[in-house]
Amino acid sequence: MGWGRWLILLGIVLLLAACHRAVETAVPIPTAPPQQPADIIGDAERGERLYWQPILGSNGAPGCITCHSLAEGIILVGPSHYGLADYASDVVPEQTAEAYLWTSIVNPNAHLTDGFVADEMYGQYAANLTVQEIADLVAFMLTLHQ
Repeated sequence: MGWGRWLILLGIVLLLAACHRAVETAVPIPTAPPQQPADIIGDAERGERLYWQPILGSNGAPGCITCHSLAEGIILVGPSHYGLADYASDVVPEQTAEAYLWTSIVNPNAHLTDGFVADEMYGQYAANLTVQEIADLVAFMLTLHQ
């Protein structure tokens, strides 16, 4: 085997060793809890400001308004949020509206709206938003009546 092949092989071995070490020392990403903590109270005004931002969080997560309309029957990427507060408590019988909305943000595949598929919604809001920001978004969504 010539020197060129040995150098390539050495480079591959070093790259694999570096990748292995990076995996071993990776720091877990904090994530929001699966339900809203009782001591966190959402603020609808802050939630509305967040809702209208095109980019959310430090990792550039798409904002709600990027994919959801507030107009009746207008579908962008995800379902319209028109009148969301009027039916959120009926989507999952054993969940309150607050619990349904919280779950929909932190685990979007948990309850899919008819006509929409899994993994269509960005799935990392639990890691990119604070618990307070999620609570604020939920508080705002609870104001969205017809």
